[in-house]
This record gives sequence, structure tokens and C-alpha cells, in this order.
Amino acid sequence: RDALELLRLEIGWRPQETHLIAISMGGMYALEMMAGLLEGAFASVSPDMDRGSHFLSAALLVTQSVGWRSVQGLIPVGFFSSIASSLVPGISARAKMYRSMQQAFSRKWLRADSGTKHPRTGVALSNGQVLARRGAAQHYAKLREGVPPTSSSFAYMSQVAAVATHYVSRQRLQDMARQLAVVCPLLIVC
Repeated sequence: RDALELLRLEIGWRPQETHLIAISMGGMYALEMMAGLLEGAFASVSPDMDRGSHFLSAALLVTQSVGWRSVQGLIPVGFFSSIASSLVPGISARAKMYRSMQQAFSRKWLRADSGTKHPRTGVALSNGQVLARRGAAQHYAKLREGVPPTSSSFAYMSQVAAVATHYVSRQRLQDMARQLAVVCPLLIVC
């Protein structure tokens, strides 16, 4: 709701005139915004956001419609094991990083060959290694720009909880796809 209020009331953009691009967890929020517009949940924000409203187009990258739970309302066992694994004393930062990647990507995909070679050694890199190298590059770029690294257990746990409990049913996704097919091109890359 906050994002749509900002978009409509503060910036003055109408969803029907806006291309929506979201990455990772933002894609979960974008799905909720798109569903809410279709269902008329934001009509109180602005009269032009009544039932059936939509974005001009949407691209949701590296996202999914369902967190770890298969049934709405139930916290999955994976949620607790993820938290427990991140709190294990003595576990390396690298191990924590790879365990956190498994929240969004399958172990099989993380271990698969990415088709990318290490720039100096020429050794083939897995998808997980490519993600780790990109994360490291972003971390060091921020340091060079004077942005201090932040490490907050609360922020990590909050994100894990949001991912774990996110749920959009298959039926709701099918309904959205059918309603949006005519008016809003939608690309979802998982």
C-alpha cells in the first residue's frame, strides 16, 4: 500500500502509465501490488485505482510467487532450519552465504555450471560462485564509494521471515495472468 500511495499521491504517476520492474523480494511486493490493483484493494488511495486497475507492463526478475510454505498460514520447517543454520557458532561467512542462497535457488542450480569462466584462472564457475562474486563486487564497490557495510541480524531475519511466509495461490496467479493478459504484459524470471 505504501508503495502505491507514494507512486500515485506523492509522485503523481498512475499505475496504468507505469512500467513496473522488480527484483527478488521486490517481486513479491510487486505481485501483491498487482493483485491488489486487480481486486480493487487500493481504491481508497485514489479513485482511478478501482477494481481492474493494472500497470502498463511488469517485469519481475529472480522472484517467485510462493515462499517456502506450501499451505497458506503455515510456517514451513525450512524457515526454522534456515534461521538455525545461520546462528551456528563457528560457521564461516562463506557457508552462511551459500546457505542463504539456498532460500531462493535450488542446490542443484547453485552447483550447476554457469558457462562463465574465472577471469584469471579460466576455471569454470558454478551459478553459486557467480552470484557470490557479484555480491562481493557490489560490497567492495560500496566500500570504495564510502558506504559502510551493514550487517544486521534483525534485517536478515526479517527478510527470511518475509520470504518464508509469502504466498500467492496458484489459482490467484492464474486469475491474475488471465486478467492481465490483455492489458499488462508480464514477465516473471525465476
